[in-house]
Formats: sequence, structure tokens, C-alpha cells
Amino acid sequence: MAEQKERDFFIAFLRIGVLVFIMSGFTATAALYSHKDKHGNVYITDTPPDGTYQLLLTTFKKPREFKKLVGTGNHFLDMIQKISREKGLPWNLLMAIIKTESNFDPKAVSSRGAKGLMQLMPGVCKDYGVSDPFDVKQNIRAGTSYFRWLFDRFKDVNLAMAAYNADPGHQPLL
Repeated sequence: MAEQKERDFFIAFLRIGVLVFIMSGFTATAALYSHKDKHGNVYITDTPPDGTYQLLLTTFKKPREFKKLVGTGNHFLDMIQKISREKGLPWNLLMAIIKTESNFDPKAVSSRGAKGLMQLMPGVCKDYGVSDPFDVKQNIRAGTSYFRWLFDRFKDVNLAMAAYNADPGHQPLL
């Protein structure tokens, strides 16, 4: 059950990531599709034979904002796993958010003013007590807390991801 929930979180995040990239003008270079048959067997292909296959993952050309590849984020893994357990979220979901938001660059700054690994907006930093958005631990803890609040509010990982990307507003931890 927990593995299924984690996989559902991760797949939903990938789908939201695909939409965000497409809406941002990135060019798709390859896509993978999946299909689960009545026996529970999962098939993955880059050329779906029929309409029963759903988009699983799309790869894109390297975004212009990422000047260099920063890595896999494995050096943050212990901290991410600890915080994910505290907040009751799958660690691989947090890794996917961080990869998408900052490419694992703790010094990343967006054109809209979002900062750090989880690309926190100034209002989120204020509400979650972040004094330094480039401090890895503060950033991950606040970003995870904010995402947890969004998930609890919307009860759906797809909606929570959309809200996280849109920054519809934020609530303090209190």
C-alpha cells in the first residue's frame, strides 16, 4: 500500500512536471507510456500501440535556466529522507520536486524571486520562518512543510503540485 502510494505520488509529480515544462516552452525529445493489464502486469513503451497507454514521462532538452548539471542530489538524500519521514511524504517525491525546481542547486534563484533548492517565494520563507533560503536544511524543511500543507488542503497530489508551482498563497505553520 505504501509503495503504491509513493509510486502514485511520483507518477503524478512527473505528469505535473511534464505540463509545467510544456507550458514553459520546452521542447520534448522523447516520451514513455505505460499500460497496466487486467493481471496487473505493467508495460512501458515509447510507441504505444493503442489508446490504453498513458503518458508516463517526457524528456526535454536541457532548460536554458540550468547553466550546468549539478548532480543527482544524493548528497542531500539523508536530510531529505529524514524530513520526508517527519512530514509523511515520500522522499522520492521531494527529490523530484527539488530536481525540477532547482536542479539540486542550493543557490538557484528564479526570475520570479524563488530561491534555493525548493524555490521558495519570499512569502513562504516568511511564513515558515526561513531566515536564509539558501540554507539547505531550512529550505527543504520549509518547502516540504508548505507542500504538506497544500496536500492536506487539496487532498490530491496533482492539485498540490499545481498549487506549489503556482504559489496560490501560503499559510503559516501555526
